[in-house]
Amino acid sequence: MIFFEGVVEGYHKAEAELSDFGVSVHLIINRGYNVNVHLETIDRLLEAGCMTLCLTTIDVPPIREKINDIISRGIPVIAVNTDVSDTNRLCCIGSNYLQGGQVAAALLAKWSGFGKLLRVLIVTGSITIKGHNERIEGFEQTLRAKGVRFNVEAVHESLDENEYAYHVAKTALAEHPEINCVFIAGGGAAGTCMAIRDSGIRERHALSIISFDDVESTKAMILSGDIDFTICQEPQLQGYQAVSEILNYFLSNKMAALRISTLKSLSKRKRTFSSLDDEKCTCTFCLKHGLFFC
Repeated sequence: MIFFEGVVEGYHKAEAELSDFGVSVHLIINRGYNVNVHLETIDRLLEAGCMTLCLTTIDVPPIREKINDIISRGIPVIAVNTDVSDTNRLCCIGSNYLQGGQVAAALLAKWSGFGKLLRVLIVTGSITIKGHNERIEGFEQTLRAKGVRFNVEAVHESLDENEYAYHVAKTALAEHPEINCVFIAGGGAAGTCMAIRDSGIRERHALSIISFDDVESTKAMILSGDIDFTICQEPQLQGYQAVSEILNYFLSNKMAALRISTLKSLSKRKRTFSSLDDEKCTCTFCLKHGLFFC
């Protein structure tokens, strides 16, 4: 299943359950990161008469200005899946991307050891997506905190497209044959792994591969051993909560500043599901104590 299909399922589930309250969902899906396309899509939603906007969009100045202008006109906005900086949106419904990057780094540090120098290729979806940038920030932050020696050899955008991911990863591996760790911060995991296989780099030395989300192709690559582990989120829950929170807002005029869905990690070595709750500390991997129980 393509990741965002899960978010859409959540939207429609909430719509069906809340239809008696007059809730209806008008959905427009665009691919890519063209700012003009995103701005035009927001205008189309407004022209359709939407009373509240749930937006998954890019984090660039024109979008921030647009969102704040809409809010100033009395139309509430919720960020879904990834946040937008410096806006007065009601809340963001999504996973904690910074924490996701931290979890990935902690698992990598445990499994790869602290002795060797990690030479990292980062394949991100887009530098305009705040969540992807936060994953990279959390990843590097935790590697440094744990004293892991690493060097980022290259950073490339995949635009969340497997064909493009294949091209940029194949080029990067050819230019930097010393790479021994690939951190896939966005989409394009299948294309990246295909480039790794075709490059033959794993025949020359060990290589760690970390990804995010549990779409079907990623699950298959976990089982085949192409990916060491993936950090997952709950797309259906994100879509469902976004629509539910809109209703809650109109009924009570109250909204939490931030809603975070649970994270879980998947690995061929061990399947774990963790809430990452610092207060209760009931999770399999707890950032507060830096422990991973496998």
